[in-house]
Amino acid sequence: MAILNNFGGGYTLLRWITPIAWQRVTQPFAGNHGWGLLYCAVFAAVPAVIAYVLSARRDLGAGVFWARSGPPEAVSHLSSPLALAWRLHKRSLIGWLVGTILYIVVFAAISPGLSNAGGMSDWLSNLGGTSWSDEVGLGYVFISISIYLISLFVAVYTMTAVLRLKKEENEGRAEMLVDKQVSRIRWMSSHLIVASLCSAALLLAVGIAGGLVYGLAAGDLNNEFWHIFGMSVSKIPPVWILLGVTALLYG
Repeated sequence: MAILNNFGGGYTLLRWITPIAWQRVTQPFAGNHGWGLLYCAVFAAVPAVIAYVLSARRDLGAGVFWARSGPPEAVSHLSSPLALAWRLHKRSLIGWLVGTILYIVVFAAISPGLSNAGGMSDWLSNLGGTSWSDEVGLGYVFISISIYLISLFVAVYTMTAVLRLKKEENEGRAEMLVDKQVSRIRWMSSHLIVASLCSAALLLAVGIAGGLVYGLAAGDLNNEFWHIFGMSVSKIPPVWILLGVTALLYG
């Protein structure tokens, strides 16, 4: 919301939604609307009050909601190390999937219109000291930078997914799995398979969502979709390389 507000001049209706833009409501040295700071105060005070009330109603170290006891035995589709690894990574994947899609949708929507963005257009044109953007277009420059940045975040997710092995081992849960029937290699490979597939799924989702939005915004869905999709898919091998390096360092 803050990005869209900035592209609209900074004083659109979106400034009331994002806390990042609330300081502009005060208009220092112009309108001097000191009451605009009340939004920041309320935004900080309300969560603090809620946290204080909840802290007096729960046990120290426990969650806000009661933890339900699970079944004594796992269901049949969780009987393998691979299925268990998927269950452990599933919720994290959903959160990252929502975040990456929202990110790429916003940047894909505004990228085709950068040719009329004035100062932003000049900055992108001279990025790196050259005018290479004249050959590919400013829209491609901006969306390619956005995809590059999101691929870095996906790489971070992949490395944290691999390091879940360390967490399971430190908290003693790995000892209950690694025995004569489940080797350490099989246990570790199950997490690596899930991490590699999840990272690929994130970049595929970025390519599909970004390609659709960029193509619709540019008015050429058939061609632009595959360009953006190809940009995203090309980042999968580098992310997998970082996955392998992380797994190697973990041992």
